[in-house]
Amino acid sequence: MKLTRHKLGKLLTVTRGASLPGTGYADEGRYLRLTLANFKEEGGFKEFKSTEGKFFTGDFKEKFLMKRGDLITPLTEQSPGLLGSVAFIPCDDLYIQSQDVGLIECDEAKINKRFAYYLFLTKSVREQIAAKSQQTKIRHTSPEKIEDVTVDIPDMSDQFRIAGLHGTKLSFAS
Repeated sequence: MKLTRHKLGKLLTVTRGASLPGTGYADEGRYLRLTLANFKEEGGFKEFKSTEGKFFTGDFKEKFLMKRGDLITPLTEQSPGLLGSVAFIPCDDLYIQSQDVGLIECDEAKINKRFAYYLFLTKSVREQIAAKSQQTKIRHTSPEKIEDVTVDIPDMSDQFRIAGLHGTKLSFAS
């Protein structure tokens, strides 16, 4: 299998979510604000244990409303090992992408989204993201720093084959 070296920014883009105000939260509503609590460190989406105070009732731009299958990554590390984690959004029109969550949009001609999910979970990618993060008590990264990560990837047919090893059906409840 031949691998080619790329910066992630040549394969995908990462965009920061909405900067939502500290007001406008309720125990009930239509939209939930995504938080770092929605990420499993090992990868995958984690539902809220409680939605108390998690519904956002204010205005936001529609582009920040997540769709089923959107691939996301944390931009802040509130607990060690969270940077580089990824998750698929499990349903349409419920979650709002907040500023500490990056949306990963793959150039599907260059990188398969399911392959990208597993690529982000590799030691190499996670170590590069951690190394590029700001070294504070709570570390932060940016879309630009993630896009600057270097990866070696196979051609598209091998990406589909590798991603298929984890199941041929694309499941977003990872």
